[in-house]
Amino acid sequence: QIDLLEAELASAAAGEPRAVGVVGEAGSGKSRLCFEFAERCRDRGYRVFEARVTAHGHATPYQPIVELARDFLGIKPGMLASEAQERVESVMSAYGVDDETLALLLGFLGLVDPDQPTAQTDPAMRKKRLVELVRLFVRSGPQLQPALILLEDLHWIDAASEEFIDVIADAITGTKTMLLLNFRHGYSAPWMQRSHYRQINLSSLADTESEGLLRLLLGSDSSLALVSRNIAH
Repeated sequence: QIDLLEAELASAAAGEPRAVGVVGEAGSGKSRLCFEFAERCRDRGYRVFEARVTAHGHATPYQPIVELARDFLGIKPGMLASEAQERVESVMSAYGVDDETLALLLGFLGLVDPDQPTAQTDPAMRKKRLVELVRLFVRSGPQLQPALILLEDLHWIDAASEEFIDVIADAITGTKTMLLLNFRHGYSAPWMQRSHYRQINLSSLADTESEGLLRLLLGSDSSLALVSRNIAH
């Protein structure tokens, strides 16, 4: 399947962006396949942006979008809030973003002082500006090399974030970007109807294949038999 991903990346590199969904049940290897592919892209010097929806994603609005925005802006894990704020201000200044939109973005990223009063923004206007910012992030940057946006475990995504995925799927048009998403069977979304969407279905391992893989990883000692059965089932 990684060869299929390479073919879609080649299309993106040629100016035909792709949104690719990797579909399979838990344990089918979705995340491993995407990880290996993302590492290949990094090894080639391509930009890779990624976010993962957490298991409690339905109860955490915008969690993957915040994570992705932080990655776009170069905010690293463990970075001090003051340093992250300076980073955002610097990047947004280069884009010519006004102070009100900057304040909105900082609040969205959780980088504002909770003791400081913030301007109240109409929810619809707030969302419209955030959508414009996400579109800006996706379409900005050099296009000499392809880029990869990886979003994992979409089956747990909240409805608010899902609308932004639709925006991203449209925003890659005209770029050399590949949008790679993985999710379990049963998940569906409007962006799957786009002409540039492709899907890769992963089948679960047969019992004999699972047993063989576990023997390879854990060994064949009889004391591990119960552990192996629990993992396989």
